[in-house]
Amino acid sequence: MDNEDLLHPARKYFEITDSTAKCLISPKCKHHIQPLKGVHAGNMLKHLKRWHKKEAAAVEKTRGKSKPKKRKFVSDEPLITAKFLKSSLIEGCLEMVSVNGRPFSILEDSGFKTIISPFTAAFGNSFAINEENIRSQVPVKAEAIRSKLKSDLEGRLICLKVDSAKRMTRSFLG
Repeated sequence: MDNEDLLHPARKYFEITDSTAKCLISPKCKHHIQPLKGVHAGNMLKHLKRWHKKEAAAVEKTRGKSKPKKRKFVSDEPLITAKFLKSSLIEGCLEMVSVNGRPFSILEDSGFKTIISPFTAAFGNSFAINEENIRSQVPVKAEAIRSKLKSDLEGRLICLKVDSAKRMTRSFLG
């Protein structure tokens, strides 16, 4: 664990023991009853983002003040311009986490942020690519695919072959 983890503002919302972190925000919180495994600031921040959005916003606000500024890379390489749609960027991120099987956390990686920052800056301050935004787009995209599939198959005969197997006490249908 590095010093940044020990000083992380998310830690004030948790009771920390040797290897667990118990959420102190609400007694009804799942991680108040069953503590988080490990005392890593990233786990605590992810818990706050998912279950306690108001506290997560406060943590992000305080972290934003104390983060060191990143140095920009200056190069003699020529700049390029490209036409790119917001929807294409979102579709690409959805494909990365669904088809390619990458974890949602890749959207928060510094390298990925460096790659997409020119696009998000060009689209304006109201547009951001992050774990929460892409996670919320998954059900929307799934429903669009289901609707298209239903409309394509409507009025057509379909033949399905179903098989089942049993091994020990487990049954499989496929």
